[in-house]
Amino acid sequence: LAAMATPGSDYNALSGIVTIGPGSATADVPVIPIDDLTVEPNESVNVSITPDPA
Repeated sequence: LAAMATPGSDYNALSGIVTIGPGSATADVPVIPIDDLTVEPNESVNVSITPDPA
């Protein structure tokens, strides 16, 4: 069972919009970990990708 990272305590919460432009297939989404000096197992971050309704 994978552990899930918690925004605001394990990493800086993600916000904003990422645009994948015409002719591109990728975009970077930086996830900045928070060093709280607590030893934890590896954790996962889920990112939802939805199309622009426009």
